[in-house]
Amino acid sequence: MILDRLDRWASYGLDARLVAAFRWLEGRSWPDTVAGRHEIDGDRVFAVVSEYATKAQGPLEYHRRYADVQFVAMGSEELEWSPEAVPGDDPGFDPRRDIGFVEGRGLRLPLAAGWFAVLLPGELHAPGLDPRTGTSAVLKAVVKVLLED
Repeated sequence: MILDRLDRWASYGLDARLVAAFRWLEGRSWPDTVAGRHEIDGDRVFAVVSEYATKAQGPLEYHRRYADVQFVAMGSEELEWSPEAVPGDDPGFDPRRDIGFVEGRGLRLPLAAGWFAVLLPGELHAPGLDPRTGTSAVLKAVVKVLLED
């Protein structure tokens, strides 16, 4: 996992698809960005923009093929992250959506406006959680980056 400000993404040696994700994030006028799916490089790199209110708790999720670049454009939230191993044989995993859920808790990390988290396949995380100040309205982009063809 990488947690940092958007203006510092270029300091990491990133895969070309991750670079495309960050360039897309940098090129947005966030107040004018419409919620929904945004194509960047077909199914290899795409963004899902959403507006929502944070929640107190959520399940840990994981992906097998896609990395998440979670970027908070407005508002703030916490992201729960766990170093625990992902179940290898999870009958609840949905390969079509590339997502599985597990019970458990992790370390809560703040994501303020202008900050991002890169979550690689297999990293457990629970996004969209209430910050310490209470429920927050959030505008967020999750860029899905295919790392396993």
